[in-house]
Amino acid sequence: MLSPSKKLLYLMALTPSSAQKAKEYSVTKTFKFKEDIFLKFHPLLTAIGPQGSADVLMSALDDFADEFKQVWIEQIEQNLLDGGCEVEEMRKPKFELCEWKYPDRYDVDELPTPGQCYAYEDGFVQRIYYKIDKLEITCPEDFSYDDLDKAAYAEAAFADQDFLNIINPPDSGCDGNALEECLFSSAETVEWVEGYEVCNAELYINRFVDVPVYLKCLDTDGYGRKIANKLIKALDKYFEMVVSVVLTEKIMEQAPEGHVYNLASPYASDRKYCAHGAYYAGGNLVNQIPGDDGILITKFTYGFDVIWFKPKNFNEKKLLRDIEYIINEIFEDGDFLEFLEEEYPDYDFIQDVEVCEVVGPDEVTFPPTEEPTYQPTEGPICDVDTNDGCTEGQVCRLSCVWQSSEPQCFPDDEERDCTDKYGPGYICLD
Repeated sequence: MLSPSKKLLYLMALTPSSAQKAKEYSVTKTFKFKEDIFLKFHPLLTAIGPQGSADVLMSALDDFADEFKQVWIEQIEQNLLDGGCEVEEMRKPKFELCEWKYPDRYDVDELPTPGQCYAYEDGFVQRIYYKIDKLEITCPEDFSYDDLDKAAYAEAAFADQDFLNIINPPDSGCDGNALEECLFSSAETVEWVEGYEVCNAELYINRFVDVPVYLKCLDTDGYGRKIANKLIKALDKYFEMVVSVVLTEKIMEQAPEGHVYNLASPYASDRKYCAHGAYYAGGNLVNQIPGDDGILITKFTYGFDVIWFKPKNFNEKKLLRDIEYIINEIFEDGDFLEFLEEEYPDYDFIQDVEVCEVVGPDEVTFPPTEEPTYQPTEGPICDVDTNDGCTEGQVCRLSCVWQSSEPQCFPDDEERDCTDKYGPGYICLD
């Protein structure tokens, strides 16, 4: 028969320890999920774009994946159910950016990366998705997916600025020359934030079309498609180099807590910013008249999109309300003539120009115009010496109504006065 002391030891051996009980009643669950985080980068010169800087960001996140995973494991084991759980397995996260909901509605290459907002001053918040294919956790009691404090774990992962040292290594210059590749070289902090609430400005597009530009340039008898297209190319380039810079400055004066990302063409065709009016049959350029000094005034138009982060309290309808006069002021310094001569050094008709400037709309009155053709007419369409190209009974000659460098077909060669057609005061040139 066992003594009382030995009996007690025997009973203790048969009783499971607390650790054994925990093991016996543990709960193991496996999760697969996709969540998002919001990272604020500060300061940046501009928003994160789809070319270059987005690749740098995603590459840095991939390099940070192991650190992200390790912090999560530590946080779960320290805090889930007061620290009684163990991570059996966790795969590295896979990071990805948002996608545009309707990418066919706009050229997304002109836009910053989706899921981005602006936090004044010089801060940008980017939404990023992370996907964890397997997270296996064992706990001493039942738990659910909602018990995982994913926001706290993610915040802890970015708390020590280890990610900053990856995307902007200390004492390391940027090897790229493009702003996109070197964007993060100015970043001093990368921090986890709760969401878009920290931003004061959101992505917005203001569209401006048919902004008139009255160009007083060339003293020929008129010009058509070929010359006009050369001027258009020059006006496009001048817009990119000069006009867009001034417009950006004007926008920031109006809305200093916003940020201009880009000025882009609103057209899906090859057209960029500038255009001229439609043609009549025969290649005549509409809205073109000689000024009092004989120099031609031709109406061109600018069109552009302002892609910017608009402050939430700013009325977008007030942006650049005096755009027509702003553009006129830009051309007043006379630099466009010098710019034009540098662009076309081999064209004598440009090199001989003494005046090429923009005049105000109140200085121009165009005669009424007929309905233009839908497509430009290639010219010349006829031969003034032989009338080839015209139907029987028609005469090939220059127009006396429309200033043009290209001849066209007319019913006769006699009409030289347009008073009957347009009223007193309109003089036709022979």
